[in-house]
Amino acid sequence: MMISALLIILITIFVPPLGVFMLAGCGMDLLINILLTMLGYVHALRSYPTPTPVHFTSLHFTCST
Repeated sequence: MMISALLIILITIFVPPLGVFMLAGCGMDLLINILLTMLGYVHALRSYPTPTPVHFTSLHFTCST
């Protein structure tokens, strides 16, 4: 019993719709969870800071011959 509860918790943390499907079945709860998961994923992609490009002219290389 305890191991199955921990397994469901871990599955729900990493794949939320799968955990809701295991607990509530295929219904409105699952659809709402899929929608909220997708909205969170899109928001995370939009708010992720993009790295600034490195300009090679700003780097100082010295060559000694």
